[in-house]
Amino acid sequence: SSKFDSFYELIHPKDREGFRQNMITHLKGKTEQFNKELQLKKKNGSYMWLFIAGKVTNRNRSGKATKIIGVYQDITDQKEFQNSLELLIKMAKTFINMPIENLDTEVNAALAEIGKYVNADRAYIFDTI
Repeated sequence: SSKFDSFYELIHPKDREGFRQNMITHLKGKTEQFNKELQLKKKNGSYMWLFIAGKVTNRNRSGKATKIIGVYQDITDQKEFQNSLELLIKMAKTFINMPIENLDTEVNAALAEIGKYVNADRAYIFDTI
C-alpha cells in the first residue's frame, strides 16, 4: 500500500531489510507477533529510534493478513544512553593494562572516538608547564 511504502522510505537504509524480513515472516504466520527496533527519519532529516510491536489480528479464508494492529515507542534516549555506555566500556577496556608506551596513541584514538560521538571536528590535549 502507499501508506506502507511511505513509512518504509522513512526507515533508515541499514534497518530496512531487517524490518522487511521480520514483517514478511510475520505476515506468513511464522511468528506470533512482530517486534523490531529501527531508526525512522524525522521531518528535520535526523533519525529517531523506535521500538515497533505489531500483530496480525485478522486473516481471510486463504490466510492472507487483512488487519494488523501495532504500537511504537520512542527509544531514542535509551539508545543514546546505550551507545554512551558502550563507548565508555570500549575505552575502559583499551586503557586497562595498557603499556605506557602506547598511551599517546590510545589517548588520541579515544579523543577521536569521543569527537565522533559528540560531533566535534577536532579535539586537543594541552600540556601544562
